[in-house]
Amino acid sequence: MSFLAGLSWGRRAGVVLTALEASGAAGQPVSVVGSPRLVRALTRRGRQATLASATEISACADDSLPALIAAGDGEFDPSMVRAVRPGGAMVFFTTLPPVELSRRALCAGLVDVEQRFAGRYMVMSGRVWKPRRETAR
Repeated sequence: MSFLAGLSWGRRAGVVLTALEASGAAGQPVSVVGSPRLVRALTRRGRQATLASATEISACADDSLPALIAAGDGEFDPSMVRAVRPGGAMVFFTTLPPVELSRRALCAGLVDVEQRFAGRYMVMSGRVWKPRRETAR
């Protein structure tokens, strides 16, 4: 990766880190779907980030991830939200129009949604809201 490419990914990673902190996931490990470059940029900034495929995330146990980043225009599958724990952070990193991204975030059940720009990319973050499960008495 060239110096300029690393610099631009570093700026994008900064916006993603700000989105994670705003969503309450500061310091927690994060899984990234769709962008090895973003994983490298986040780890260079001291964040524990791992690359995962959409299939791996969909196969995760319910409520097992503290934070998830879906990077890329087609990388988000609504079933991925199931793997994020209630109150966990979900971040979209994409070039989709803001209206489409808002639709996806709201359909996924995110609350406290925020949008930021990182160059030509839109970064949308929010917390995962899940209703409480009824317990048998």
